[in-house]
Amino acid sequence: MKKLNLLALFMGFTFLLFGQQQNTSHEIILQALQEAGIPFPTDNNTTTTSNSITPPLEWLQDSSYAYSWIDDDWYLQRRTISETRDEYGNLLTSLSEITENSTTPWEPTGRTVSSYHNPTTRATFMGFRWNTDTEDWVETTNIIEDENGNTTSITIFFWDYNTNSISGGIKVDYTYNGELLQEYIVYRRETNDWVEDLKVINTYNADNLLETLLEQEWEQGWVNRSRRNFEYSTDDLPQTITDQDWDNSSQTFINVQLTESSYTIDLEIETRLISFWNTTTNSWDISRKTEYSYNNSGLLSNTSMFSWVDSDWIETNHSETEYDSNNNLIRQSDYALDSYGEWVWAAQELFEFDGNNNRTRRTRQIWDIYEQTFINNSRTDYFFSLQDIMLDVADHKNIQLKVSPNPSRGVFNITTESMSTSNLNIKVTDISGRNILTTTTSGSNHTIDLSNQASGLYFLYVNDAIPQKIVLK
Repeated sequence: MKKLNLLALFMGFTFLLFGQQQNTSHEIILQALQEAGIPFPTDNNTTTTSNSITPPLEWLQDSSYAYSWIDDDWYLQRRTISETRDEYGNLLTSLSEITENSTTPWEPTGRTVSSYHNPTTRATFMGFRWNTDTEDWVETTNIIEDENGNTTSITIFFWDYNTNSISGGIKVDYTYNGELLQEYIVYRRETNDWVEDLKVINTYNADNLLETLLEQEWEQGWVNRSRRNFEYSTDDLPQTITDQDWDNSSQTFINVQLTESSYTIDLEIETRLISFWNTTTNSWDISRKTEYSYNNSGLLSNTSMFSWVDSDWIETNHSETEYDSNNNLIRQSDYALDSYGEWVWAAQELFEFDGNNNRTRRTRQIWDIYEQTFINNSRTDYFFSLQDIMLDVADHKNIQLKVSPNPSRGVFNITTESMSTSNLNIKVTDISGRNILTTTTSGSNHTIDLSNQASGLYFLYVNDAIPQKIVLK
């Protein structure tokens, strides 16, 4: 399975910031990436059919409404409206507003603005917060991506709600060597200046798989801080990850944490084992593990977390997921051990979908140990409309493609109709437009195998047919 730049980006942030002194910054950056939609969201779970006679139709989200459960009733607090889209369905602007349970007028609180290099690749994403003192918009997030879909810069300003002003910030600049993320530098905002703080340098093996993340910090020059080393299975999946800290006295890296992963025959994560380095025995001490199981459709069904206590594994947390007949996630339940060592509910999230597989509601509930029942906590309702969109193609002939299953775990079956059965040129690209597969065949039924690619959204081209979005799980 091929590793994308996103692996280096996210694994780097996890290594660089998670669980260390910059944990808050880590969460803020990941929240900004999620808000900006990086990586790009996948489509629904249906077989897609497209015909060039009429413009393609697609369900696009118009708005969402967020509620909190207060005094045994839903309390409307926030809404987000998709204000404008381009002719390809890409979101250009959105507006977030707040109210006091619809008893007060809607007041602006947030806004996003995006631009695009082309129909499938975004150029910029900007987030704004409403300044109630000056009654204007203040930029709080700025993300820049190149024409290959690589994130080149992230700038986040911290908003102080007490003073209603900017109180600091983080900036990250990325450098690439071709398609590979080479390094990135994290700056912190002091007064009105950006000060170098941390740097991560990535190195890759002969197969262009991420091999080492070297973290350095600024002390009147870059000095080593820590390092993460990767080893891969024969399927190019991360098998062992070793975290090390820099020891100034010995001028070398010393072991800290070891993460070992095993996978199912379908290349899904099955077990993740965490060990910590014992400096007394100079060996790894097992600490905790996570086990994953899947249903017959290959979707995650159970996650169990264990701690190693007195030479035995003790389960500490457990979660279960349920899906409908269309493989839409409809329930995720979390369990925990109480003080008596008994399993009890902790929380659950419920999801509802319409007949077009659009998620229309998300409800979070908390288990009340006294009433022995779930009580509502929060809810978000989503609204969609069917809109005409254009595709980045010129003249398409009267031809039709059918692709199934879509999403798929690797193998897609393609049926061509109203098309010559000779000299069919099949091409698959990723969201950045990079060619993944190119082949020439004939006949009306075809099969392509993308199981060696990373999960995500791809585009299928067959001669002059309208490109199809296909999703690899």
